[in-house]
Amino acid sequence: MTQFEDKFMEVQASMISLALEYVQDQADKVYIYAIADSLYSFNLFYEIKGNVVHKHLVNNFLPDDSQVDIGLQSILLREGIKDVENMIEICQEYGREHPTEMWLVYDVQKKTGLKVAIVMKDVMTRMKNCFHV
Repeated sequence: MTQFEDKFMEVQASMISLALEYVQDQADKVYIYAIADSLYSFNLFYEIKGNVVHKHLVNNFLPDDSQVDIGLQSILLREGIKDVENMIEICQEYGREHPTEMWLVYDVQKKTGLKVAIVMKDVMTRMKNCFHV
């Protein structure tokens, strides 16, 4: 694997680690959505005990003795944006186009990424042109 791929995977791993830290490793799956286009965005939700849960509702599905501090959400999102910015810097460092959208799905029990979808701006433009959108 090249250095670019290693560094790019490190950013994805950082996003997953951040998401798991927020719920204190109490999720079955993590779903992350990031945007790096005219604006930067980072958001996530979880699968906990078979329920798909937004970050602000995780405590409804966690044991009372291991509740999450919901007040940490702004820090969670801010740190996620930093990972998006790092991803862009890595792409620029290696002269690569950066993804404009990225979806990550991580299975905690299997410790595997189930799906990674990365969309580049020029791909989206070509798709729009094909469909005359």
